[in-house]
Amino acid sequence: MNRLLNSLTETAGYEKGSIAIHTLRRGFDNRVQPHVTTTELSQALGHKSQKMYEQKYKSRISSIDGQALFLRGTTNAKSIEYLRSAARHRNADLPRKLPAQVFADLEDSQEMTALRGRLVALSSEEWDERKKIGEI
Repeated sequence: MNRLLNSLTETAGYEKGSIAIHTLRRGFDNRVQPHVTTTELSQALGHKSQKMYEQKYKSRISSIDGQALFLRGTTNAKSIEYLRSAARHRNADLPRKLPAQVFADLEDSQEMTALRGRLVALSSEEWDERKKIGEI
């Protein structure tokens, strides 16, 4: 999975190795964090304890614009969001879309076919589990 993600992100213009599955999870955390409690976020990320969330996912870049607060100025939320996101690893001069042939080759690859099959199987297992416990 990481090989596929690395290939996609490199083609999309991100620095080699700068984006991993956990980067995507941290991005989710940064977006959702202002709207939920730490406990809810930890649960949404599937952690058994908040300690894992605190150690691995909580952003190390503050969401507070200390300079603006100190100088009683306007907080620059865009700068903070940029620093906390994967965007800072992207080369803006590279294209945002995969070339059509690269995309087609990726879609037809054995790895992508296997991932699609696994996704269908996992979705089916979850559906069966939900039926079993009476959620559906």
